Amino acid sequence: PVADAPELKVKPGDRLDISVTCRNPQLAIPFNVVGGVFNLDLGDDGGRSSISNEIKKGYLVDNDGYIDFPVLGTLHVAGFTLNEVKKNITDMLIERNYIKEPLVSVDLLNFRITVLGETNVGDLTIGANQLNILQLIARTRDLNAYALRTDVRVIRYTDDGCREIYSLNLKSKDVFNSPAFYLQQNDIVYIMPKG
Repeated sequence: PVADAPELKVKPGDRLDISVTCRNPQLAIPFNVVGGVFNLDLGDDGGRSSISNEIKKGYLVDNDGYIDFPVLGTLHVAGFTLNEVKKNITDMLIERNYIKEPLVSVDLLNFRITVLGETNVGDLTIGANQLNILQLIARTRDLNAYALRTDVRVIRYTDDGCREIYSLNLKSKDVFNSPAFYLQQNDIVYIMPKG
């Protein structure tokens, strides 16, 4: 059986891309202000508001796990999954009567993995919010001839400020059951050398 990828939880230092849309784009404008600037693009059909890519840098989660979100104020997001953050913001918009049927999207902008050792790549910024160890190896154009495939290390920071180290044997089917098979933001993968 194949296990589903666990949902990523927001951590301090993460940068979130949060956008709010609705049927009436003017209602969503105050919630899409980044750095005091917004771009309203109605298009030919009166489409939705959008923010220019040059100014869209996301919301930085501070060390205490909070972001400063327009109109709604300071929101605690650390420890929540991206879907939970989306639901919390959606519920607040509805409960406070700002927007009746908001469409909220939340993505992680800085999903980054550091790869060390017997590989050709060092630091990867991942475009998606999900990546497993085999997909990572494919992105590094495979391991070199000196790589030890029976002991790939994944170093992960935990919520309590500690580090966990996992050893993955890429030649064993047990790799699929490891808690480190699906990588998380800021994981360090060390490809050990042979002998």
